[in-house]
Amino acid sequence: MDVQTPTSKLQERLTCPVCTKVYTKPKELPCTHVFCLDCLVNCESEGEDADKMQVNLKCPLCKIEVELANVGSFATMPDCSLVKNVIDMMALKEGSVPSVPCGNCDEKSEETRFCFNCNKIWCQQCLKAHNALKENMEHRVLPIKQFQDTDFEDVLKLSTPASHHPTVLAEQTQNYNQEITATEEINDIASRLTAAKQSLDEISKWIQRLEETSRLLQYRSRVNKEQMIASVQSLVSSLRVKEREALNDEEKATKKAQEELRKQIVELRESLRKREGIVSQIDCLVQRREGAELVQSISLVDELFVNLPDAQNLGLPTLATDWKTVTTFVENKQISESLQQSGIGCISTKRTTTDANQCTVKWFETAKAGLEAQIEVTTRNSEGEQCYCPGDYFTVRLISAQERNIAIETKIGDKKNGNFVISFVPTQAGEYSPIVQVNGDTIRSLASVKIRERSFALVGCLKSFKLPWGIATNSWNHIMITEMANDCITVLNEKGDLLGSFGQGVLKKPTGICIDEKDRIYVANRGNNKIILFGPRGEYITAIHNGDSLNEPRGICLDTQGNLVVCDTGNQCVQVMSPNGSLLRTIGKGGLRKPVDCLCHEGKVFVSDNHFHLLKVYNIADGRFLYEFGRNETVDAELNEPTGVALDKTGNILTCCGGTSNKPHRVHVYTLDGQLMRIFGSNLCGEELGQFNLPCAVTVLQNGRIVICDFKNGRLQIFE
Repeated sequence: MDVQTPTSKLQERLTCPVCTKVYTKPKELPCTHVFCLDCLVNCESEGEDADKMQVNLKCPLCKIEVELANVGSFATMPDCSLVKNVIDMMALKEGSVPSVPCGNCDEKSEETRFCFNCNKIWCQQCLKAHNALKENMEHRVLPIKQFQDTDFEDVLKLSTPASHHPTVLAEQTQNYNQEITATEEINDIASRLTAAKQSLDEISKWIQRLEETSRLLQYRSRVNKEQMIASVQSLVSSLRVKEREALNDEEKATKKAQEELRKQIVELRESLRKREGIVSQIDCLVQRREGAELVQSISLVDELFVNLPDAQNLGLPTLATDWKTVTTFVENKQISESLQQSGIGCISTKRTTTDANQCTVKWFETAKAGLEAQIEVTTRNSEGEQCYCPGDYFTVRLISAQERNIAIETKIGDKKNGNFVISFVPTQAGEYSPIVQVNGDTIRSLASVKIRERSFALVGCLKSFKLPWGIATNSWNHIMITEMANDCITVLNEKGDLLGSFGQGVLKKPTGICIDEKDRIYVANRGNNKIILFGPRGEYITAIHNGDSLNEPRGICLDTQGNLVVCDTGNQCVQVMSPNGSLLRTIGKGGLRKPVDCLCHEGKVFVSDNHFHLLKVYNIADGRFLYEFGRNETVDAELNEPTGVALDKTGNILTCCGGTSNKPHRVHVYTLDGQLMRIFGSNLCGEELGQFNLPCAVTVLQNGRIVICDFKNGRLQIFE
């Protein structure tokens, strides 16, 4: 049935999306999409299988499968009355049909009306019953023949769900397809993103494993080197023993021969002395008496000659040495040839017998953040017997409840008997599950541990320094202090024992000190503006800066490139120099008033400005100012003439402050972004333990303990 619709818009909304004609016998699928019956039948026929009848049909729009077993067949499905009624109403309005069926009694009538509230066509008789109801008194009812285009549009809006309208169907189909495409694209992107993240995780894990392998190789290389050195020292020790034995044998043989010779010499000397006396007496008799007198004394002369035998009967000893026979040392060439051919040993590859499941772990003490903690691992084989392999490698991780792995520094102490002392420094407080691994395998589960906050308690005090200004530690954990009054560097071990001093005659009012990875020592000379370089043992190397551009340098440090960063106090800036002393850049000019000390970390340089009472932070690469901190609303927490700065084992900034006697002299602890975490040291300036009188420098030992230079008190104070 061809219907001439009032407007093309309404016609589009009553058009089947398959045949593009006005609906004939409109049928609604379970997905709410509407199609002509013939269109659905044709779609069903096209989808028919050669071997069996099609039992499912996909909606031409949304592609949802319709199970015919559930709906019977398309022909038996009820018409979509809403769409059909609109078509009939439009045909009645245009005169194409004489009547339309009532929505209540199904009787066709020419005089019909439509209720916009009930969404139903009413004949005259049924309308009376409709109007008799009180709740229908306000309904909008209009004769169909009086409909305008807007009324038909209202009917479509009210009586037909949006999903049933043809135009909306097309739009819905397009939107649905777009949503399907977008969903597929989103799912594809999400899938690829997930895969990319997984690949990132895998790469990160591989990097961690490779880094761990690198540390393992470095550790085992160090162990092998130590064993090589020990082996050579053992060989040298054995050779020294053999050397001493050979030398002793030679000494004994020579001594015995010498004693025999000395005995013979003494006997001959005694015989010679007696004979010389007899000869002398005979000579006197001959010289003093004439012939007749000599004849009368012949008996006396004869008696003297009796005591002086002939030379042939002297009994001289046989010489012990044949001068044509040479005594020489004959080298044991087998030892020399063996070392030449096989060396002192070789690197062999073997599998360790250590079984992680059998190893045991013992905690020594309560662990604190920023301080060294220790555990002892006993390695055992699969039978549970204690075993020892020098190359066993250990790692320690601390996992929080949020599955966060905190970084720790690990050091392995080998007792050479299957007991290993593992030292590490936890960086954060909290409760953690420790994971201890040997050669990459996890030792059986361990009880959780609580890492406590450090207390910053005073644990030691070292005295008798003369104006100690700067302080630093090397890889041997030696403490080096610049003494301005003694013009030298004093060296202590970590226990505080004096090891010596150096720099006399070279240094003049030394202040800042720092040490590079090779344990070379850089010292700022406030007295002559020079930067002096010493070797690891304190031997003078050179002046890397001759003092022509610096003015009273104080604190110094090194960046990651090995460049020297100097607080040029007199010039109110920070100078960055190459290792040979060439000026690279100037930082903070115009923004610093009295820079005293500096610290390089993560591409930044932290500078203590003594007169601005702040820590100022700059980009080390280009000198840009980044931020500053130290001020606080509470006066007691403000920095007061800050001096020395250092980084502790938890990644926080330590800053000394003091200055005037009526201000607190103590140490502030900040996060890298300037949040005040803690203050330690007495509020009062004084000489009591725990009090400071101008703390001017700070360093951190390998075990995490903090050493403070107490300038005017001439001492070092150590905090845990």
